[in-house]
Amino acid sequence: MTPETVDALKEVDRFHKNCRLLFNDMVASIEQKTLTDRRTNVLGPEGGYEVYSANISEHRDGFIFDHNGRLRFVFMLVKTREEYITSDKSPGFKAICRVLNIDVVFPFLLVTGIFEPRSVDLASSSIYLRRHWLESTVLLNVPDTLYLVDPSTYGFDRVITIMSPTGTNSWECEQALFKIRQLTDITNSDGVETVVDELLKL
Repeated sequence: MTPETVDALKEVDRFHKNCRLLFNDMVASIEQKTLTDRRTNVLGPEGGYEVYSANISEHRDGFIFDHNGRLRFVFMLVKTREEYITSDKSPGFKAICRVLNIDVVFPFLLVTGIFEPRSVDLASSSIYLRRHWLESTVLLNVPDTLYLVDPSTYGFDRVITIMSPTGTNSWECEQALFKIRQLTDITNSDGVETVVDELLKL
């Protein structure tokens, strides 16, 4: 293995670690700012860079918490799981990536907002459903037979609402309001605090 290859691998490793540090800083800030309020973790924080096989890997982090009666969330998508974007899968997500001019495999997205369930009790639901609701915000792993939102309405730092039709299986996100950001735009602790403050004010 050449020194150049080793250096490239070190940079990749450092990047994934820095993403995790950013996510940890965000969670730590949330926990600090909500010490005196009612807060219940509904999911996580969990995630990170995972390699499942020679053909499947992903890097995502998620945190859902109940703060003062509202289900708020942080979803970081650094690298997309390959099986979710092969062939005709996740057409809405691919469309969003085209609209935002970002890479489908390495989108570098940070999504923050609130879930507003109509019928499902998200706190007591399966962990897989909660993870899927995070994915639904960017239409990842959402079939083209289900309409949640028009992908063309997506934009960075824009308030976006998704909503499933009444009567839809609760596996699909029933309703959410959120903002989507380019992960690489958050470069310091001030940026983290701005995102957290905005999330807690929702």
